[in-house]
Amino acid sequence: MTSGRRLRKFLFNILFLVFCIVVAYYLSNYMFVSIPIKGDSMEHTIHDKDMVITYKLGKYNVGDVVIFDTELSYNQEDKRLIKRIIGLPGDKIEIRYHDDGNYYVYRNDEMVMEEYTNKDNPMSNTMETVVVPEGKFFFLGDNRGASRDSRMGILGDLDSIIGRALLRYQPNDKKFDLTVVKRASG
Repeated sequence: MTSGRRLRKFLFNILFLVFCIVVAYYLSNYMFVSIPIKGDSMEHTIHDKDMVITYKLGKYNVGDVVIFDTELSYNQEDKRLIKRIIGLPGDKIEIRYHDDGNYYVYRNDEMVMEEYTNKDNPMSNTMETVVVPEGKFFFLGDNRGASRDSRMGILGDLDSIIGRALLRYQPNDKKFDLTVVKRASG
């Protein structure tokens, strides 16, 4: 191999390495991020001490599990929450009591089918009707009995969303369990 070919191959390898570093940086800072989860408000979908890989781009929809910054936090250090989007701007949200002894969420006068909620710890109260204003979203935890959420009168800001949860995993498990976070049908 001539010295010119070796130099071209060396330069190509350096450029390829720089390209890979730039792509990895872009993916980890602008498209995907791994975030630790604290608390049990999303049980059985996401557990305390899980890690969640989020996707940061795109439009958010009803049923998405999102991580966002909020003033509604458990302590001053951690202002991030992970919850499910129940309503978007213009949606009318209500929680109604039924004769079967359970509480149900209604969006735009239609009952939301919520197969993802923790049936062992259900909601225990109704709520005034809320019409979600522009730029906001209504959110609930899947573990309704242990969740601080929009039922407390706080709506999320759409521009505060860090990302949509795609995958969850336990970093300390003896076996690596990677699970897809399913979006509920909206």
